[in-house]
Amino acid sequence: MAGVYHELVYQQETGEQLEDKIFFVVHCTNTKGKLLEVFEGGRNRWMTRQEALVQPKIFTSFDIEIDIVTSDETFIERRVEYTKDLF
Repeated sequence: MAGVYHELVYQQETGEQLEDKIFFVVHCTNTKGKLLEVFEGGRNRWMTRQEALVQPKIFTSFDIEIDIVTSDETFIERRVEYTKDLF
């Protein structure tokens, strides 16, 4: 495991906590087996970092999470706020 990213999500107008998310960031090489491409709620796809960054829908924390793989930091915590129209 490369590290952990903890994100607390708040509603900007009210200050209400909406989510408390923990992402375990894993770095692997020499993967084997079949990728489960479609599942209930989403889909998976192998892609480069550059390909992922230009996708129309990515988490705002995507590059922070990916940077954990090459960083000395193993735990990052962040508070984010969204307006009602964005969440």
